[in-house]
Amino acid sequence: MKKVEKLTLNNLKNCQKTLARLIRQYHAEEKPDIARYRCEGYLIKILIESYQFDKQREIEDRILALEKYVEEKP
Repeated sequence: MKKVEKLTLNNLKNCQKTLARLIRQYHAEEKPDIARYRCEGYLIKILIESYQFDKQREIEDRILALEKYVEEKP
């Protein structure tokens, strides 16, 4: 039975570290399971993109709030 790995995916930094670890494992294995690594890498990449999208959305909201504040200021 294969060892089940715990993937730390609770924030952007940990997702990036986990993806880097998977890439290193893939290159270190003599006969890697390409389908497994492709699937895991793709899913983690999507998760990273969602974290980045959320961060970008927060920045845009802050910019809009600042623009609104400047427009309301007499």
